[in-house]
Amino acid sequence: MTKPNLNWTLKQTVEFNPILKDVLKNIGFDQVDNQQLLDTLGATITLSQAAATKDIDAQALIKQIHDSLISSGDVTLGDNASSDNAELFIAGLLPCPVRVPLMESFENYASNSKTPLKYVLKAASEGAAWVEEHLQDFNNIDSIPDIFISAGFELYFDKTKMGKLKADGVFKDLSPFKQNCINKDFDKINLVDPDGHYSMIATVPAVFLVNTNELHDEPLPKTWEDILHPRFAGRVSLPVSDFDLFNAIILTIQKRFGDKGVKDLGRSMATAMHPAEMVKGAKGKGATKRPTVTIMPYFFTKMAKGNGPMQAVWPEDGAIISPIFMLAKASKAQKLQPIIDLFSSLETAEILAHKGLFPSLHPNIDNKLNQNAPWQWLGWDYIKKTDLTYEIQRCLKIFEEAQCV
Repeated sequence: MTKPNLNWTLKQTVEFNPILKDVLKNIGFDQVDNQQLLDTLGATITLSQAAATKDIDAQALIKQIHDSLISSGDVTLGDNASSDNAELFIAGLLPCPVRVPLMESFENYASNSKTPLKYVLKAASEGAAWVEEHLQDFNNIDSIPDIFISAGFELYFDKTKMGKLKADGVFKDLSPFKQNCINKDFDKINLVDPDGHYSMIATVPAVFLVNTNELHDEPLPKTWEDILHPRFAGRVSLPVSDFDLFNAIILTIQKRFGDKGVKDLGRSMATAMHPAEMVKGAKGKGATKRPTVTIMPYFFTKMAKGNGPMQAVWPEDGAIISPIFMLAKASKAQKLQPIIDLFSSLETAEILAHKGLFPSLHPNIDNKLNQNAPWQWLGWDYIKKTDLTYEIQRCLKIFEEAQCV
């Protein structure tokens, strides 16, 4: 089968499979969402040129593109939603880098299960539409999956959606991950739901990828406070299209630095740039237009060249966490426990932590992080006292207004 190669243009790549937009956006090419730019300049810029403008490893980029195609899979894989005799309904929006191995592990279990299962395991990048279509009637508990797995905050704590069911005691934490029995990498923060409703199985850390060529004689940014400094105004690429991670970032910045921090973050975001400007910026005077810092999921830092100018930085004041939650209905605890055990297993932890660089809470997994890697976590007290849906929208308005100044 024909596969994208480094001579393909951005337009060819996106049209081959729309899921590849996310790979390109995660390395800073948000312009692929602009159809006019995609039809014009996107039709001339190759993947090789795109990698060069970001000073990332071209071979690592093409590998990630191929892996994403594998992870997206056929639309029928990980989906038997038409099953009529199912006793349990399992749904999830799985991170693209690990969807296939997680799906294979689950389908192996399902094929041997004595309990008939209905399941929908979508790639996270494509699953939002499924959630929008199928998870709307929160007054009908029977229509809600018996287990639901996804990253993020908004859906889980919206007081008219999952948050309403949480408050009603619909869900129960059936995982083995209790505060005294989680991975040592998280022993300084409390990730376990004190109400015993939600299970967290892993995290998506937000870190910095710094283009040291753009720093000149400036010091390397090492903290979130550095990112908010005026010297980084218009020089930071943010994962705005990754709603789960971006919401975690904007909420955590607000909690720590207040509305001024959100405004400063908006000021720091690099102005939208033409792909042609990026290519032009690869040489000569235009180079100052390229983002100095790209904030991204830890996974994508693997694309940085070993001897290149792109340097991955784990913030000294902590990588901001977007949690990967697992919800399970309390009313079906006994039947669900074997599936909970699967998603809480060492096998699943290895897939998440080693193939996706999503650090797992499993106490026996080596997350392969530097010793004492710090974290920024919203915290359950903050989550319980805050209307996160309202706060996200309020912060987004402040963020967007700051960009217009």
